[in-house]
Formats: sequence, structure tokens, C-alpha cells
Amino acid sequence: MHGPRLPRRWARPPRAAPAPGTDDQASSPAVLPPPGQFRPSAGKSVPGAVPLPSPPGGPQPPQGDRLPPEVHFGGAPTPQPPSPVERVLTEQEIPVPISASLEANLAWLKQAFGAASDLVVRRFRLGPRTGLFAAAVFLNHAVDMSTVNGLILKTAMEEPVHPETLPYGRQFNPVAFVQYLWEHMFPVAKGQVIARLDEARNAIPDGALVILLDGFVQGLVLEVQKWPKRQPTEPSGEAVIRGPHLGFVEDLSTNCALIRNRLRHADLRIEQLAIGRRSRTAVALVYIHGLTNPQLVAEARRRLSFIDTDVITDISLVEGFIQDAPYSVFPTLQSTERPDRLEFFLMEGRLAVLADGSPRALVAPSVFWDLFQSPEDAYHRFPYPSFMRALRLVAGLLSLFMPSLYVAIVTFHPEMIPTDLAMAIAASRAPLPLPAVAEAFLMELAMEMVREAGIRLPSPIGQTIGIVGAVVLGQAAVAARIVSPLMVIVVASTAIASFVVPSFNIVVGIRLLRFPLLLFSSTLGLYGLMVGFVAIVLHQVGLSSFGVPYMTPLAPQYASSARETILHTPSWRGSLRPRWLHPQERQKQAWFTRLWGQGDLNLLRRARRRKAAPCAGPNPTPQNPDPQPPCG
Repeated sequence: MHGPRLPRRWARPPRAAPAPGTDDQASSPAVLPPPGQFRPSAGKSVPGAVPLPSPPGGPQPPQGDRLPPEVHFGGAPTPQPPSPVERVLTEQEIPVPISASLEANLAWLKQAFGAASDLVVRRFRLGPRTGLFAAAVFLNHAVDMSTVNGLILKTAMEEPVHPETLPYGRQFNPVAFVQYLWEHMFPVAKGQVIARLDEARNAIPDGALVILLDGFVQGLVLEVQKWPKRQPTEPSGEAVIRGPHLGFVEDLSTNCALIRNRLRHADLRIEQLAIGRRSRTAVALVYIHGLTNPQLVAEARRRLSFIDTDVITDISLVEGFIQDAPYSVFPTLQSTERPDRLEFFLMEGRLAVLADGSPRALVAPSVFWDLFQSPEDAYHRFPYPSFMRALRLVAGLLSLFMPSLYVAIVTFHPEMIPTDLAMAIAASRAPLPLPAVAEAFLMELAMEMVREAGIRLPSPIGQTIGIVGAVVLGQAAVAARIVSPLMVIVVASTAIASFVVPSFNIVVGIRLLRFPLLLFSSTLGLYGLMVGFVAIVLHQVGLSSFGVPYMTPLAPQYASSARETILHTPSWRGSLRPRWLHPQERQKQAWFTRLWGQGDLNLLRRARRRKAAPCAGPNPTPQNPDPQPPCG
């Protein structure tokens, strides 16, 4: 079975910037260029430009019979217009090397940050007996002040430094001296030596402390950031009765720690990159090395590398950039707020994307049937999760088709209703001035407004509006003879059925699809309703998630995984991972996990007997009169 076919628009790998150091630049310019200036590179390399990440092993070959756009038959290739990403790559920020003048460097950084009141510039002398002057530059609200004062500044000013006694030979080496300071003086876990001021300017907003020395063309970046964050609590959107009560928070480092706490294995990979020209939001790609399909990981890297925007405030913005069908009402990426559920997805062979500032994680690939699974299914005994999955599917169909079905039957097919019920409906609708479709539209719009008002208002008032508002509104509409009592029951039952579906993303899509289905059923009756249903199914069959068909494992069908759409397999019976994910390791646990019981013990005995029994060899042929039977 081949891996998932990648979409054609991702077949061209992102163009990496040339290696740094090919452009001419002065080692210590007297006048530094202004910060934030851009210039077109015109095909020349830019020193220090960070290349976009590409899949390991170089560009991937075209998948199947699909050729990249630049391949043509018969003649020279037609020149292609530059893509938006290529146009962005042709403009790079001017690299600014660190000057030997400390005052010039500090003036450039102050100009870069403007009138930032939280920018701190602390000048000090390095060591008690040296004439080396330095300065520490950082943002007051982004660093851990106890670390800055107690470990960095105190150590730098009190630790004796004797450059003449350092083992550099007869000639003093400034580059080796800065490296010596990083290796022996500052007790910080993460940092680096830099040679450019634009690198220092980009590191300071991330919560780093930059140390610049007078007379040196290199500096130090020490990571001492400390951001405000809340403690992990139970997620409100995926609350469970049985199972862990812990959810993600808005801090990416805390979320990565929660994942590491549950998956304590060296094969867990967390790759971080910064997205957003101005926000520089940290985004993490999480997967299990040796288990997740490498093509899937390479495709995720490529899609993330193509994101070029100013600000990323939430993982939902990343979802819009990397999902397959951004205009569809059906989500092609699953989201979760629970580390235990993300652990389950990762162990299946999927990958996850997290962003700093968002308490949710995106899971890819995701199929339609994942939206009806609850995180609590794995913690209950076998019969209950299977019943609840079937109930969620039925509730999803009812929330989508119930108003349209009522309008179609009442308007075009009253003969399908029992006589007594038809007479009751006709009697209740006799004094009403509006047709059934107008009633349905009014009640659905009123229900949407009540639901939206309950979300926007504070919690105590929102619950009151959601309950009292709906009851009072429905009762008043019936008393005023604007809608029939049965229509109120239908709309209320539809709203309750939508609350049964565990995924909020699919519920939003169902709420939007009700209105076109009402139009179809009000014009063509049940025939229009069937046309709308067929159109929805055709649209779903045409969707994909990172190359995986959206309706998998039913279309295309995988018999081993199709049972999971409705029936929940007990944990002690799930020996294989889903085949449609194409994991590198299919088996996740032993075939016989309950050997203390008679059932698995009998299965193991039968398997051993089949393995020990000699198998029937091939029949004799004139070419091979005495064939050897294969070993059982």
C-alpha cells in the first residue's frame, strides 16, 4: 500500500536561501544602516538569511503520475511566474554586523525599539580589574529579573577575568574570548554567540538578554525569558467524567512539558519554528520518530514553511493556512485540548501542531468519523462507547435534517403522516399566517441569536438568557400564533441533538447547512432534501486531509478500521494501528494480551498448532515432479 498522495500545489519544495557569507559586508562599519530597512536581493545571497525548512533528504520526487509545474514535454520549459513565497524570498532584511563601538550598537538598538519604555540598557564593567566595558539589553517585562540580577549581572561584574592569561597563545583572539565568556562565565542553559545586530533585535522580544562588549564585533544572547501563564486545568470544551482532568494552556513550553510527561520516550520529536514577521509566534510540530509516516511529516513541514504573515494569534490561523479545504464547512483537521487524547492520536501515527498562545492542538490527518468520537470513549467498558457513538451519529443526522424533513413532509407529502397526527398538525397550523418554511427560518434564526447571546454575555447572565430567553420566546411565539407548537418542538429537538455531537467544529458546519437544506426541501420536498444530501456526501468524498480521503475508512474502505467508526474496540483487543495512516510500525501491542483467561489461551494454542503443522505443498508438475513443501 502506497503512502498518501500529496496535493499538487505542495509538490514544489520551498526555495532555500543561499549559504551565508557570499555577500560583501564590512566587518566593523562606522555607520550602521537604519533598522528595519529592506532591499531586493536580485538573485544574490543574503548573509545570515534563514532558509525555509525542507524535508530531510532533499526535495521529494513527484507523487504518482503528477509532475511538477515546471516539467513540460516537447521543447524548452515555459518560464513560470514567481509564486508569492518566491517573491517574499527575493526581499531580505539587510544584515547589520555588530560594530566595534559599543555606543553605536546601543544607539542602533534604541532606534530599532523606538520609545519602548520597558527596554533596559544596563552598562557595566566586565570583571573587577579589567577595563572591558559591556552592556546588557533586555525587555523588563519579558525576562526573569532574579536570573538577570543574581546570576548574569552579578557574575559578570564580580567574576575575575584576565584576558592576558587566557590560553590563546601570544596574540589575543577576540572571537575566542567571547566564546570563553559564554562557556565559563554565564550559568545559563541556552544561549549563543552572535555577530549581527538584527539577530539581537529579533531575540530581545523573545525574552532574551543581549550582552555587547566594547571593542568586540561579537555578542552573546542568553535566554532568560519568563512570561505570565496560568496553571493547567480541566478543559471546558472536552470535559469528561472518567479519565484525566488536565488540559493545555496558552504557554507552548507548558504544553510541550505536558506531552513529554505522558510520552517519556526518546522517539518523541518536538520541532519548533517561528511564524509571523512581527509576532514571531513559536509553533511546534509534534510526532513520533519511527512511527509516523515520513511523507506526512515532510508534508507538514512544507506547509508550515509556506506560511508568510504578520501575526499568528491562535492555532486557528495556522489551521487556515495548512488545511486542505479552507472554504469547506467540514473541518479537515481535528483539534483537542487534552494531552491524553493527543497522546492517543500520536500513538496511532498522526502528528500534531501547537502554537504559543493557544490552548488547543491540531491533529493531522483527520477524517470525518473522528469528529463523533469523544475522549471519554477509551475509559468506559465496551458496550457503552459503542452505543454512544451510534447515538452521536444519529443525533448529527437529526440536527442536520430534522427541520428540513418536517417542512418537506408538511408542505409536499402530508400523506406520509398518520391521519390523526396529520389532522392535529393541520388544526394547529390553520390560524398561522406564515408557511412552514418561514416558520422554520424564523425559529432557527431566533435559536442562533439566543445561542450567540448566551456565549457573549457573562456566565451567570448567559445561562439565564439561554434558558429563559428560549422558553419565553417560544411560548410567546406560540401564543401570538406566529409559529405552531410542533415547530417549536422540532427546533428545540434539533438544538438538543446538536449538543450531543462532541466536536464544536462540525456542529458549526451543521448549523450552516440547515438553511440551504430548508430551501431545497421547501421547493422540491423530499426530492430536494435528497439532492442536498447527495451534494453533501459528494462534497465530503472529494475532501482530503493531508492526502488521506476524508471519508476513510468507508470510502475507500479499510475493513480492519471500518468497525471503529461505530463500534469501539476494547483497548485489550486493539493490536493494530489504522492501516490508512500508513504507520511505520503497524502493531502496537501483543496479539494475546489476556493469557490468564481461557479465550486468549485457546487462540494462542490454535496459532501454535497451525504454525507447527506441515503445510500442503504445491501439486507435482512435469517440470517439478517432486516439489518441496514450504515450511509451516
